[in-house]
Amino acid sequence: MNRVCAVIVTRNRSALLLRNIRSILGQSVEAGILVFDNASDDDVCAFLRGQGLEAEGISYGDDGAGALRNNRIVVVRSDENRGGAGGFCEGIRYAYDAGFEYIWLMDDDGYCLNEKTLKLLMDRAGERDVILNSLVVCAPKEEGGDDLFSFSLNGQRYLSELAQEDGFVKGDVSTFNSTLFPRKLVSLIGSVNPDFFIYGDDWDYLERARAAGFETDTLVDSRYFHPDSGMGFRKVLGRLVAFRDMSADRMYYYERNSVYIIKEYRGKKAAWLHVFKVLSKCLLYKGRRLEKTRATVIGLLDGWHGRLKYTL
Repeated sequence: MNRVCAVIVTRNRSALLLRNIRSILGQSVEAGILVFDNASDDDVCAFLRGQGLEAEGISYGDDGAGALRNNRIVVVRSDENRGGAGGFCEGIRYAYDAGFEYIWLMDDDGYCLNEKTLKLLMDRAGERDVILNSLVVCAPKEEGGDDLFSFSLNGQRYLSELAQEDGFVKGDVSTFNSTLFPRKLVSLIGSVNPDFFIYGDDWDYLERARAAGFETDTLVDSRYFHPDSGMGFRKVLGRLVAFRDMSADRMYYYERNSVYIIKEYRGKKAAWLHVFKVLSKCLLYKGRRLEKTRATVIGLLDGWHGRLKYTL
């Protein structure tokens, strides 16, 4: 068995998934691949087979661990859309139960930028208790870009603005995009909380990992592509303020999960400050203000009271 299992969550993006899988198959270190299909409209396993890949398809609830022990690529078809959180939760469990030493998480719309993305992570993975991440960029130099980060790291979006130590940007990672950790972590804190559905599940997992004594570092030589996070910015009173334009249901999950996590790990004072900032932003929305404000308020209330199983 390979030492590492790549866990990919997908829904209705088979072409992007294929690109990602091929980048994994091209790595200099072999990895098993577990695809958790969140009830896509098409048959993901059949699509991959049609593209020349040997993939084994199973249904949610079947013996995924057994399938992983005997197949390089396994597609688990869920009976419903469980969101990114539910997909990663189940994918981690499958990989853990199959006995893999390391678990490597990623979205379907990213890909490794060269054949050493995984090897460089694995070379440093056993040094200490750490969640390791590749450097995640949306404008890679390999493709003529300027290496703009897909997500900010320690508040910055270019490597030149960050301090490095022994090849690492310490203390921050772009989860879950080429994110590697040992099975020991799962033994200590379990899997991702599926109740988050979308947004915040990775943030919560990092908080739990840090509480268990794990560090979170980005290895800058390991390179991975992911599209831009889509976080927009506007200048308010001379400062850049993030404004994420999203549908009402997504905004609900984003704010619900954010206030829950802040209250859980930073306390009520920090959570109240977050609520004030979020409600202040509602006054600055230019489009669909009432709809966004309603989703935000309901999300904040549900998150504050820990109602993670609720929906908008």
